[in-house]
Order: sequence, then structure tokens, then C-alpha cells
Amino acid sequence: MRQEKSKLNELKRKVELWRKKKQHQRAAMPKQLWREAVDLCEVYSASRIRRELRLEHSKLKALLAMRGKQESQAEFVSIDLANRMNVNPVCEWVRTDGAKLRVRVPVSDLGQLVSSFFGGQL
Repeated sequence: MRQEKSKLNELKRKVELWRKKKQHQRAAMPKQLWREAVDLCEVYSASRIRRELRLEHSKLKALLAMRGKQESQAEFVSIDLANRMNVNPVCEWVRTDGAKLRVRVPVSDLGQLVSSFFGGQL
């Protein structure tokens, strides 16, 4: 926790330095500083980060939502089952709403099962 506190203090120093040096009153904060602020939201609450760094609430909230969507995007994993047609694999899927499905099912039934679980959206 001490290391995270020093990261927060360091970012606070960077943001204050940027504010002092910016040439225009309405200049946008650099993306790198926003990224660091969003990263710290994994350790501290967004409200604390917003308050400590004096950030725009709606902008921080939007960036956190975008990061959540990026992290929750499903990855497709290809598995060669050609030599294992008599084996019923154990498969697990997790939807973005957190629902999980873990089953041991014949390969021939996988397509229909996955389609049903994801609401017909493959």
C-alpha cells in the first residue's frame, strides 16, 4: 500500500506541475496522466483519485467505463479437437455481466450451447 501511496503522490505532483506549465487555461490534460489516474483506480476509489488530483468526474468515469469494456472483451480460443472426437471437453465461458457457464459436453453440441448462452450472438 505504501508503494501505491507514493504513486498517488507522484501523480499528484505531475498533475500539479502540468497545471502550472500549461499554456492555455482550457488545455486538455495529457492522455498519459489520465491513464495513470485510471490505473490508480484499481487501488483507490475513483472518488478519491478525482478528489486528490482535482479531476473532472465525468471524464474519469468515462475512461473507467472504456477500460472496463476493453478488459471484458471476449477472446476467441481455437482448440483442435479433430483427434479427440470421443472426448467431452470441459468448457467455461464468462459473459460481460459476470454469468459463468462451465460444462462437460460433447463437441457436437458446443455450437448450440454457446449460442444459447450468449443470446445467439457469436
